[in-house]
Amino acid sequence: MSEKMNEEKKLMRKLKIFFPWEEEKHQAWLTAQSKAGWELVKMGLFYWFEKRDDGPYRYEIDFFESGKKDKETYLAVFEEAGWEHVCSSQNWHYFRILESEYTTSIYSDAQSKIEMFQRYNYSSAFVLVMFILFVDFDWMGQDGALILANVVVDVLLTALLIGNAIVSVAVYQRIKELKQKSEELIEN
Repeated sequence: MSEKMNEEKKLMRKLKIFFPWEEEKHQAWLTAQSKAGWELVKMGLFYWFEKRDDGPYRYEIDFFESGKKDKETYLAVFEEAGWEHVCSSQNWHYFRILESEYTTSIYSDAQSKIEMFQRYNYSSAFVLVMFILFVDFDWMGQDGALILANVVVDVLLTALLIGNAIVSVAVYQRIKELKQKSEELIEN
C-alpha cells in the first residue's frame, strides 16, 4: 500500500486494491479511515482523503451504470435515505452517512446486493465480448515487426480477458454465497 501525505492541506492519498467481491472489506477499510479522521474526497487510481473532524462516517459502495439523467435519479434515492454521495469511479459509487445516524445498510436485503453484483457481471460480460472481438491470432503473411506487435497486443488482451473472466467467476461465487445465506435466513 502506498501512502503520501500533504501536511499543509491535510490531504492524504493511498493506493489500495480491492476486488469487487470484497465490498465488505472495502467498506470497512473506508470506515476505519474515517474513524482515524480521514474522509474520502475523491477516487481514481488513488484514494484521496482529507483530514477532518466532522465524522466518523460509515461508508458503503454500489455499482451502477447509467446515463446522466438516470444517475441523478439514482443518487436522489440515496440522498432521500440520508446517504451522502462522496464520489464515483468506473461506475462504483461511494456513499457515506454519519455513524450516529446509521440505521441500515444501503442494501435493504440480500437480494439488492445480489442485484448489484449481477449488474457488475453483466457489465463485465460486455468487456469480455469486446476483448474476444479484438484478439486476432491471424498473423500469417505479415512482416516480422508487424507479427511481433500483433503477438504482444494479443498476449496482453488475452491476459486481460483471463483476468476479467477470473473476476467474473469470483463475483458469481459471491452471488451464490449471498443467495445461500438468504435461503438459510428464510429457512430459520
